Amino acid sequence: MAFSWMLTLMVLHALQAERLIEDFGGQVSLLQQHLVVGTDADDVSTSALEASSSDEVQLESLLRQAGEECPQSSEACLSILTDLRTQLWPYVQEEANWSGAAWLPSGMDSEQAMGEISCSQNKTMYYRHIWKSAGHSVFENLEQVTTHFRQDGMSYSEFCQNFNSLDDREHAAFTFVRDPISRFISGYAEIEHRTRDGVTQYADLATTLSQHPVGSPERAAAFFKEFLRTGINLDGHVKPQLEFLLPNGGCSVPMNFIGKTNSMEEDWTRMFRLQECSLSAPFDEHLGLHPNDQADKVAMEISLGLESDRATDSSGDVATNTSSELMLVEATADMRALVAALQQDRSKYLRALCWLLLPDFAAFNFKLPAACQQGQLRSLLQPRRGESDQQ
Repeated sequence: MAFSWMLTLMVLHALQAERLIEDFGGQVSLLQQHLVVGTDADDVSTSALEASSSDEVQLESLLRQAGEECPQSSEACLSILTDLRTQLWPYVQEEANWSGAAWLPSGMDSEQAMGEISCSQNKTMYYRHIWKSAGHSVFENLEQVTTHFRQDGMSYSEFCQNFNSLDDREHAAFTFVRDPISRFISGYAEIEHRTRDGVTQYADLATTLSQHPVGSPERAAAFFKEFLRTGINLDGHVKPQLEFLLPNGGCSVPMNFIGKTNSMEEDWTRMFRLQECSLSAPFDEHLGLHPNDQADKVAMEISLGLESDRATDSSGDVATNTSSELMLVEATADMRALVAALQQDRSKYLRALCWLLLPDFAAFNFKLPAACQQGQLRSLLQPRRGESDQQ
């Protein structure tokens, strides 16, 4: 029943977001239209920062290396990501009209989980959680299909040592990734929620954002500028996804499988099939919902025109849970505000974000938003996507 009212309320606010888009004058969504209005294609390609052929080749090489080394959690990953950040930052600066220095990639001790499963050979599955990528749902689904499941209180050090230990079981590591722009906007809504709740680590951010009304594009733009300045103090909710795969303390957990949140059920089944395991139950997307996940997902996907697997309650009744309804309303407002901020000034912040997150787009084979599919951004990503499509 709890999930039923959540779903119906999601549909209600999805319809509200659709009407919002109509209020923008019938514009189609950010990811479905080219937002460089009133400019010629030549205006984009004549940028003062248009890379020389040799610069582009070097960037392509670094993107390829990141896609190969980081999923293997190699020691080379950090230096590659650092080189990429340094070389991509001037493009971020130009797009966003930003003069600040780049904050550099770093690892973190994220949440981990492990569980045993019987396959052609007995195996232990090791999950490395990338924040804002359906992690809570993966945790609960993994617990459903494995035995001796462990999550709470397990540090990365213990997780990594167990993975690299010798025992009578095969060890397989996996994670799930999310469309980079979708994930960033979801991360923004999560941080906004925590900021308004008075979480101490966001006290400085709260002071900065307090100068602007809640749910306003100006507030969202201030958040984005703070992200450019500090990465929100390298906060995991908006940290680029490849950085979650870095080794910590000299210990590495190379990935055997990386799935995508937009195809969770199919990828979950495929992962266990590749491991020659028989699943006791299919992936259940209703398990382990984060309190903000559905609100974030629906509001963001409707506003941006991303594909949505929206569902509706068969009764057609509208839910009336006051606290959850408020959370949905707030999250929807936050999403609309950030969409508006990203659209401002010919989508300059969106393109800056595409440059910053380009390694994630390339490594995980995600498609760039329409406003980013131009000039060097497009040409740098095409070779990588072409290779991946052939695999």
